[in-house]
Amino acid sequence: MADEIQDIITQVVALQKAISPPIQEKALADAFDEAPEQIAAFPVFVNVFREIRDIERAGGIRKKATLEIEMMLLFPRSASKYSDRSRRKWILPVMDKFDQNQGLNDTVYFSRITRIRGDDPEEFSDSSYIAVRFTLEAIMRASTVSLAV
Repeated sequence: MADEIQDIITQVVALQKAISPPIQEKALADAFDEAPEQIAAFPVFVNVFREIRDIERAGGIRKKATLEIEMMLLFPRSASKYSDRSRRKWILPVMDKFDQNQGLNDTVYFSRITRIRGDDPEEFSDSSYIAVRFTLEAIMRASTVSLAV
């Protein structure tokens, strides 16, 4: 299952890097499959595995499970007025890209953004960033490994 989760997050990162920036906004600087030690360029996506839930098994095989990934789009706090505006402009292009690619390049049955938050700053490596957080839920494919019964 570990490789399967990494494959899904790798596809999330690939889609993020393919998002066209909003008009008059800087292109995405990077997208990470885990929290980096330091962030030097913006905007940037940081993706964090949150949980796997709703696991269903039948006949010794995992039939279904829901993977939750937190996709955080970060902007610098040093330009907070403009960062907040940029954050709002990026929401629709991100939603559109993931709505158009719900199978994450055939790594999952189905995925969707279920929640978007822009509530409080995000902290990494003793630095604070303006963030918009997208909660992505993905229905994982059935296991090809027989479970012990």
